[in-house]
Amino acid sequence: MPAKCRPLATYEGLGGLTAQVVGPDGRLYLSYMYVDSTIELVAVDPETGRHEVLPNPAPTESGAWGLAVGSDGCIYLGTLPHAHLLRYNPSSRAYEDLGRPAPSESYIWALASGADGRMYGATYPSAKLVRFDPASGISEDLGRLDPEEMYARHIAAGRDGFVYIGIGTRRANIVAHEIATGERRAILPEPQRITGTARVWVAADGEVYAEAPGQRYHLCGWEAAPVATAPAAPPPRLADGRSARVEGGSPAVLRVWDTDGSLSREAPLAYRGRPVRIFRLCQGPEGALYSSTVLPLNVWRVDPVSGEGKDLGRHGGGECYTLLAHGGQVLMAAYAASGPLMALTPDTGTIRAVHFPGEDSAWRPQALVAGPDGRVYAGAVAGYGRLGCFLVAWDPGTDKVSVARDVVEEQAISSLAWSGNLLVGGTSVGGGGGSTPTRTDACLFLWDPVRECKVWEGVPVPGAGSITDLLTHPDGLVYGFAGTTAFAFNPVARSVVRAASAPGSVRGLIYNAVALRPDGQIWGCDSQGVFSLDPATLVVTRLAEAPQPVSAGFALDGDTVYFACGATVWRCEIAP
Repeated sequence: MPAKCRPLATYEGLGGLTAQVVGPDGRLYLSYMYVDSTIELVAVDPETGRHEVLPNPAPTESGAWGLAVGSDGCIYLGTLPHAHLLRYNPSSRAYEDLGRPAPSESYIWALASGADGRMYGATYPSAKLVRFDPASGISEDLGRLDPEEMYARHIAAGRDGFVYIGIGTRRANIVAHEIATGERRAILPEPQRITGTARVWVAADGEVYAEAPGQRYHLCGWEAAPVATAPAAPPPRLADGRSARVEGGSPAVLRVWDTDGSLSREAPLAYRGRPVRIFRLCQGPEGALYSSTVLPLNVWRVDPVSGEGKDLGRHGGGECYTLLAHGGQVLMAAYAASGPLMALTPDTGTIRAVHFPGEDSAWRPQALVAGPDGRVYAGAVAGYGRLGCFLVAWDPGTDKVSVARDVVEEQAISSLAWSGNLLVGGTSVGGGGGSTPTRTDACLFLWDPVRECKVWEGVPVPGAGSITDLLTHPDGLVYGFAGTTAFAFNPVARSVVRAASAPGSVRGLIYNAVALRPDGQIWGCDSQGVFSLDPATLVVTRLAEAPQPVSAGFALDGDTVYFACGATVWRCEIAP
């Protein structure tokens, strides 16, 4: 089948604003993240609003959560995904890559200038403490702060000669590091070392405070003293005591407050950003394409013929994991969003957030499917540090939500389909960030929505850690992929009737990006482009090669497939 692929539209806008500080030159420095692209450090004059974009000296680095002013008056950035340390000198305008203080690490999550004048950083995935000396130019890997945890997420330097680090995610902890001796201790009381991440900060009074699940603390040396309340970290301060900050995202606004707290200046940020990666897309009920960008979550509508786009605003800092056209709306399930569930009305472009008891804003809801009972079902990977899953039943008419937890013990729900009146689910052995899988085989399960219980569970392909792209065929079988093995499952007999490994035929499956053709063929997307799966033989055939690696999918309209490569939506017409 010959295929004709062309770019349809590219999303451009502001990336994720991860951190901001005031430099010694009085400018506000903003760190913008662009997934799969490059950091942009933007310097803004708070008096005039004029901005300057500073070219990134480490082009492999897409973001920097760590941003701090050093004792030498330079701006330091701790980056991802390769944990570089960058330094910008406002006086000389030199912007340099200082390398990787700990080559084992991917993120330098946070930075703080210690009482000794050296810069300290907290890392992932080994929860390390790193140090850089501006005087000597020497970087050091000071080793792990916790033998098991992966996230050293927050850091604060006290006037007492200590550096404090907040750790998570399976067991929250706080580590105190004494600069003079190099000694360190875990100081969070043992009962508070539960699932979550401890946060530490320097408040306006100059003291260091912390928050762990359910409790706040004042930190001093080796002691974490519980407090009823704690002052917040102050906004970035100008030299004259005023504060300045960029807020919002689409559009962003520069605000300056006087020392008495009154707002003295408010103006749109002139910086307009760059292309932002698309994370997920679908075709809406009226034929338009809808997509979510990633970090941050902007919703975007595109005309599938003309490519004309309309930004429907920012609705969180994360991304939509699934979008589904249903009942005249576009339904969304999202991570780090204005709501874990959202509903978009195409006529007005308005989006409402839906909340429910026990929700987890850090879930990754990879599956969303409409049921025969009028409800929509979502399956998800658990939030940080957790194994297990949510199975959510949502009535979009009333926004009533019910939740079943841990349908399959210590596994996530990664795919859903319907067979008659039973929900067929596929799982993944992975969990939220920082968790450790306890099982090796992904499962299929059958769920009875009337009785609200699981009626069967089994392993379709031993050794496969994930199941995705479940689809119910008119022949009554449910098709899907367990790892790179395609399989056909009989939900009545509750057995796999066919399985065929296709490791070279599919690469980088786009999760839950398959659809049924009128001829009974199954079409789907992987990182290489568009493929078909023959239900009779489970043979995978390549239909179209993508011009670049596919990063998001997928919508099928007749013989036309839509997918995204980075920030660009592509239209691929596959001729018979």
